[in-house]
Amino acid sequence: MLDRVTSIFCFLFFLGQRWKKEDGLFDVILANGDSGDDDDFESEPYGQSAENEEERDDVDDLSQISFENEDKNDDNQEQSRQDELLQNYAGIDTILKQILPILLLTTAGSVFAGFVFMGMSEQLDLLPGLIVLIPAVMDTRGNIYGALGSRLATGLHLGIIVPKFERNPNLINISSVSIVNTAIVSVVIAILAYAVLTILSVETIPIWALMAISLLAGIMSGFILLSVVIIAGFLSYRKGMDPDNLLGPVVTITGDIFSILALLLAAEMITGVI
Repeated sequence: MLDRVTSIFCFLFFLGQRWKKEDGLFDVILANGDSGDDDDFESEPYGQSAENEEERDDVDDLSQISFENEDKNDDNQEQSRQDELLQNYAGIDTILKQILPILLLTTAGSVFAGFVFMGMSEQLDLLPGLIVLIPAVMDTRGNIYGALGSRLATGLHLGIIVPKFERNPNLINISSVSIVNTAIVSVVIAILAYAVLTILSVETIPIWALMAISLLAGIMSGFILLSVVIIAGFLSYRKGMDPDNLLGPVVTITGDIFSILALLLAAEMITGVI
């Protein structure tokens, strides 16, 4: 019995000592843990991270300001370029300087075309119905090749047509369309003229002769107008002038003169009368 009490007492004493050791160890761990946390807290770069974040924000702000300044500079340069283009191409004085001389030349050319037409009136009387074609042919040449001049000027401004006498798909396309339109419209003009003359019981040459003369005259004058428009457009653009200001009057004067001459030449080739 005494042995058992002694054993129990020794066991309890051992547990007490063990508990004290573990409690002291626990305190040490807690102390170390607290000091470690403080050290970690102190060593953690939170304040430095905040400062770095502020520095990054300042850098971002400076970068944004720099980009805004660059955008403003680009906008100013673009505005200056637009003002320069406006002055060079769309200013009133610029337009007058470019278009007035060619308009005066066009007026003189139209008067010359009228004299040519008057001098050939007797030859036209030998081909009844041919005189009806002249106003329609002249108007058609202006419409078709005026549109060609506009397309050419637009292509030059956009850079899709280079002002060089070399193979260019865009230039070939607009030129081909103009010639095809000329051929189709020339035949239609002859058919309409013959129909109107027949309805009005006016003497006229056969319809095949009208169609052949109108078609041949259209092709000949078309190639002449095509060459003149392209050359005038290229040269004016190289000289820093706006082709839109020049090609319209150039088409007018060239069409007035060469349409009549081509019509009479085609009539001579087809019928042999003139």
